[in-house]
Amino acid sequence: MPNSKKIYLQFAKALLYNERTIYRKDNNGNPCRLVNVGFPYGSKYFGCYITLNVNKIRESPFSKKMVSTDLYEAAKYSIYYFVKETDGERKKEIIERLKGDGFEEHKKLKNVLVKQIPTLELKEEFDSWRNIKQEENDLEEPDICD
Repeated sequence: MPNSKKIYLQFAKALLYNERTIYRKDNNGNPCRLVNVGFPYGSKYFGCYITLNVNKIRESPFSKKMVSTDLYEAAKYSIYYFVKETDGERKKEIIERLKGDGFEEHKKLKNVLVKQIPTLELKEEFDSWRNIKQEENDLEEPDICD
């Protein structure tokens, strides 16, 4: 998607987990390293994750606790949910709720549900922590000395 505009996505380093090397090679012939990125607490997809190439993630110029990557605006990205419950009613409830939200069972991975979302929605969800922080600031009482 060379003609597509890039979107700057920033997120906390604390959301990164499960870094691994896969057998597929990148464009330079090196093994591909992937990492999962969990959605922030304020997101409606909290508990889900996306997978990114480690080489595409950079330190954020704004904060030592943050990292960033670029995504193509015209693309759709897969978000995943791993169903931790092994069996029972709770597992059925979770699967039914997520399927109602547009998730489907992954074709290869067991207990994983997947959904495609556009880049702008993905960015909105990763920026959702800012909305919560702003709401908390709005709730604070004004200082009477001001």
